[in-house]
Amino acid sequence: MGDSGPAEVDADGEFLTSWAAAIPFADDWNTLPISKTLRDLPRDGIAMWVLAQRDNRFVPSPEGDRWHPPGAPPFRLSDFEHRPMWESQVRDLPEHVLWRTIRGEYRIDLRIYFGRPDPSRQLREEVQAMLDGLVLPEWGPWELEP
Repeated sequence: MGDSGPAEVDADGEFLTSWAAAIPFADDWNTLPISKTLRDLPRDGIAMWVLAQRDNRFVPSPEGDRWHPPGAPPFRLSDFEHRPMWESQVRDLPEHVLWRTIRGEYRIDLRIYFGRPDPSRQLREEVQAMLDGLVLPEWGPWELEP
């Protein structure tokens, strides 16, 4: 597990990345896809990566947007878009992607990878337990003025 650490807030926006994997995380904090980690992910492994971000070009709203509808944890694995094939795919591993706007404060990009294309029920339950425990930051509303 790890995260990018607190980023300095500036006029352009703010962001945070965080990750967890069944093996040591081999990618840089800002790497997507997490190819190095996925190459070594065992068949019974799980990797998760999340980005929380907002910027002054596309200020989030409580209604979300076309690509990031509103949402809040706990998320369900069934909420994720299942991508059996994706750009820069590693091995035959599918990608599970969820994009949401959180409380009108920021957007998230949440990705889950299993170490095999056909995860067992136990692996899916482990991921659901991680999703049930997911705690996202509270950044408050976007401030246009100090």
